[in-house]
Amino acid sequence: MNVNKSFMRSPLMTICATLFIIMSCSRFFFVYAKTGTQMPAIQEAAEDNSDVRHLLVRAAEYYDTEWNYTNKRKIDSALPLLTDAYRISVLHRNIYDQQQSLIDLGKYYFRCDNIPMAEKSFREAIRIDSVADREDLQAYAWFHFADRSPVIDGDADAKLFRYQKSLALYRLLNDLTRQVDIYQRMASCMLSNGQAAAAKHDLIWLLKIQMTYGDRTLYKTYHYLATIEANEGNYNIAVNYGLTALKNLKPVGDLFIESQVYANLGKWYLELEQQDKSLLYLNTALRRFQTIGNPDIHQRFYAYYLLRQIVQGMIKAGRSRDAIYFIKKQDALMYKGTDYAKQFTNGALGDCYTALGMYPVAETYYMMALKQALHNGRTSNSHNEYFQIARLYMNWNQYGKASHYIRMFLSLKSDAADIAKLKEVKLMQFHIDSAAGRYVAAIRHYQDYKQLNDSIFSERKSKQLEELQIQYGTAQKEHSIQMLTNKQKLQQSELAQANFSKRLFIIGVLFLLVVLLLLYYGYRQKALKNHLLQKQQAIISKKNSSLQDLVNEKEKLLAEKNTLLEEKEWLLKEIHHRVKNSLQIVISLLYSQSKRLRDQEAINAFQDSQQRIHSIALMHQKLYLSNNMQFINMGDYIGELVSHLSDAFNTAGQGITFRLQISNVMLTLQQAIPVGLILNEAITNSIKYAFAETEQGLINIRLTAWDSRCLLEIMDNGRGLPKKFDPYNAETLGMTLIRGLSDQLEAVLEICNTEEGVSIRIIFFQDKDISAFEYKYVPTACGYQ
Repeated sequence: MNVNKSFMRSPLMTICATLFIIMSCSRFFFVYAKTGTQMPAIQEAAEDNSDVRHLLVRAAEYYDTEWNYTNKRKIDSALPLLTDAYRISVLHRNIYDQQQSLIDLGKYYFRCDNIPMAEKSFREAIRIDSVADREDLQAYAWFHFADRSPVIDGDADAKLFRYQKSLALYRLLNDLTRQVDIYQRMASCMLSNGQAAAAKHDLIWLLKIQMTYGDRTLYKTYHYLATIEANEGNYNIAVNYGLTALKNLKPVGDLFIESQVYANLGKWYLELEQQDKSLLYLNTALRRFQTIGNPDIHQRFYAYYLLRQIVQGMIKAGRSRDAIYFIKKQDALMYKGTDYAKQFTNGALGDCYTALGMYPVAETYYMMALKQALHNGRTSNSHNEYFQIARLYMNWNQYGKASHYIRMFLSLKSDAADIAKLKEVKLMQFHIDSAAGRYVAAIRHYQDYKQLNDSIFSERKSKQLEELQIQYGTAQKEHSIQMLTNKQKLQQSELAQANFSKRLFIIGVLFLLVVLLLLYYGYRQKALKNHLLQKQQAIISKKNSSLQDLVNEKEKLLAEKNTLLEEKEWLLKEIHHRVKNSLQIVISLLYSQSKRLRDQEAINAFQDSQQRIHSIALMHQKLYLSNNMQFINMGDYIGELVSHLSDAFNTAGQGITFRLQISNVMLTLQQAIPVGLILNEAITNSIKYAFAETEQGLINIRLTAWDSRCLLEIMDNGRGLPKKFDPYNAETLGMTLIRGLSDQLEAVLEICNTEEGVSIRIIFFQDKDISAFEYKYVPTACGYQ
């Protein structure tokens, strides 16, 4: 008896210990999964202990994150680290580390305004990559060379040239993401240096490319286009682009760009005298910026620009004293200590005191801001301060000084010279000339002011802005509802996970109790085991019998299904056969009717209708003769259609030949009928109108498919379309049919003259992927698309 108790106690203790370990590990697993600990990532990070890269990271902390430009001692601390990194990379003959060390040296020298040494470092990196025949590394080096190159005195040619070198290499490497990024940066550079027209042209072209490939950075292109349109006074278009940029930004989550877009929308509403909307967008921009965890040096520059925009919005809303408190409060929370920060803070205070009529105090702050802007060397900043100082002296009735700063404002080339500021400058010049008795010049300036003002505040633009705002407000509400729904789902998921862990623990305890009971009553289970096995055997036998009945029933249903499918297929073939016969009857009726007509135009119309109906009848004939009732082999169909048209029009007697380049393309009936009708119209038009009586005509027909796309092309070597004939607005039945059938296919349609004759190109998606294509016909270099 003691032996039996010992035997039971030992397994019992073993099982209890095992269960305890399993439950402990399970609890650890859930805690580990919840906290998101990544042990392999820690191990991998520990193994990445490169001396060169460690030195480069340390150096960047000195020169590439320093907010205060006057802290020369800290910046100079980076040079020994960069020199050591380059020396070690040369010693180890590691081309990657050599290149990165030289690039970082170039960044450091640009940071120190030592441009010759910076260019030397970058060119040495490019030389090493060229010797190693590494186009990818050369492209990378040229990109960073361009990105860090400063623009001196508004001359951006060197910077753009370096971007183009990088772009050419990435084009060879077929890196579309880098190419788009470089095009956007080049446009931004041109926009910032007075080349708005060229930037706009490139951005519109880039937008089409991005939409074709589904690029995720569409929002940047929309943002730049919005800025250009605002500078030109087209605020309705600018707001449209801005709201579209926000819509494309939501899935990406780029907080900095999102803040910039909100800030620009606020600025444009401010120019439109909509202060409430302006402050709403500007404060939203500030909140978005404040959610950025660790903004870099360039983003910190932007923070002070944003603060000044908010201050100007508060001033226009009549809250100048609140704006002074706002400046001092936010400045204490921001990144003080640089000329850039001081310039925007002093300039904002000057704006406030000007609005309050405290002109001497405002003058003091403006002069400090101008001094700091000139020291920074940023043309756009000094350009803005000239404008603000001129406005101060106008309010102060010191027209001589105001005229001087207006001339300084107009002498600089900058993207900041937008139409809103230019409008106010024209009004200032009107008052100055009026006070000086120069009435002719005053009238001219006032006319310029009215023209600019009317271009901004037209009734149509205001209505469009309201419609855009309503649309965007609705989208924002839907987005907020979706965010709340997602948050609720997340909370429910976390609650469910907590409940699951709790239930798992309770189940473990209960399971342990059950095991103890099972061990205690083990000897009773043995007595019942045989009885239970017999019952289970009976149940299994019964289930096997039921399962066999189900299998037999399934086979019977499958046989009935096959019979029904065969009957359906025969019915479909019969339907297509009857449709084809009905269409033949219609053709015969049309033929009989045409024989009774005397009007040649009516006869031609009847003959054209016969050919169109025949193209459809031929489609149904192919279906009922084919084993596949869903798709039509366009190669066979087009061959028979061309043969019929050739016989109908006696093309051999007219000296017209056909050249077919048809791939084995399968289309559904819904797509095949429009394609057949388009072919019928195009071929008939070429036979009738393309060739002179003595001319040897050639009609090329090509149908190819790739990546679910289909290309149908019909070309002839005839006389071409008349010069003033617009196929996309022509009211002829043939052109109307081709355009309508192309819309039905959701296809890209191109009709234009070529060197030989007329070309008709249609690109469409096969039905299985038609949702991926959203284009209609749009203008192209050929004429239309």
